[in-house]
Amino acid sequence: MGGAVGYMQFLLEETQKRGLPVRFIGVELLSTPRDYPFIPIQKKSDSWQKFLVKLFLRAPFLKFVRGEIVHVFRIAYAFPILLFHRQVKVVCVSAEPLAAAAHRYPHWLFKIIDYLFWHVERFVLKRLKALCTTPDVLSRYFFSRHPALMKTVLVHPSTAVGIDLQQFTVLERIPIREKYNFTPDQKIMLFVGRLAPVKRVDFLLKVFKQLHEKEQVSHFIIVGDGEERERLQRITEKEGIPAVHFWGEVSKTKLPEVYNLADVLVLASETEGNPTVVREALACGLPVVSTAVGDVPEILDNPYCGAVVPSRDVSDFQEAIAKVLALPREKVNSVCRKKAMDFSREALFEELVRLYNS
Repeated sequence: MGGAVGYMQFLLEETQKRGLPVRFIGVELLSTPRDYPFIPIQKKSDSWQKFLVKLFLRAPFLKFVRGEIVHVFRIAYAFPILLFHRQVKVVCVSAEPLAAAAHRYPHWLFKIIDYLFWHVERFVLKRLKALCTTPDVLSRYFFSRHPALMKTVLVHPSTAVGIDLQQFTVLERIPIREKYNFTPDQKIMLFVGRLAPVKRVDFLLKVFKQLHEKEQVSHFIIVGDGEERERLQRITEKEGIPAVHFWGEVSKTKLPEVYNLADVLVLASETEGNPTVVREALACGLPVVSTAVGDVPEILDNPYCGAVVPSRDVSDFQEAIAKVLALPREKVNSVCRKKAMDFSREALFEELVRLYNS
């Protein structure tokens, strides 16, 4: 149910693969073959707030059997289900706390929303079967807001999507570079994700400018689209930052090539859950330099997999990237790929099945 298309596609595809009974309540996922019952809440993807309102209107009329497991992506979506259907067992994913959205609202309005949401969280947490979240969000958000209640909640410390290790793998680099008109000796920095304020791609442009001026990095490829794209392009032009390539959305089939042509993936987000791009990059032998968000510090526990930058300083980030780029590429490929073996679709889905059966 709910948003996070990639997460829901992962669940649906793996349940179908195993012949498990499943139905989907939410928005049509066009890229997933539908061999399961589908109950539409709205016709196309929209804001989570609008989806929640429509779910509230529909929830009293949904039919569930006693003990049925309902896997939802946001605590807000669990609220109407548990309000009208006490007989179900809800597994809820909460990868991004409400506080991450504070900048989108006036201060006074956010205080009201936060107060109401505290009560929603409390209602849901009292009735959940399990909460899927990251250690970072768990300690920083849930334990600070609901310390007593969290002692009784079953927690699964992951919101990760499994990676197809056959699709995301190490490829021959030189032919790919030739295909995209890059030379073998150039150093390429890569960002993959939504172009939204929380991703801080404007910060990464400053980092790249410094690296480019020092001739440590030749190109910066930005894959993804979003509300920030035009502003970021204006910054690039105004600041005279050369060799920045806005590639927009790239299909899942072409993404492994993009990871393989780069030298480092960069992530400077204010908040994350279990970023899929980090796992995909490692599977392709690509190291990652990131802020300390979500479960990234636990993943990047080997210097050959990349680095976590605790500060938000441009020079610190630039220095971390330079150190990663200086490492021997063959060793980097090998260590990153080995680390990615922990994130296979099969392994992560089996963890969820054990959670369902607990």
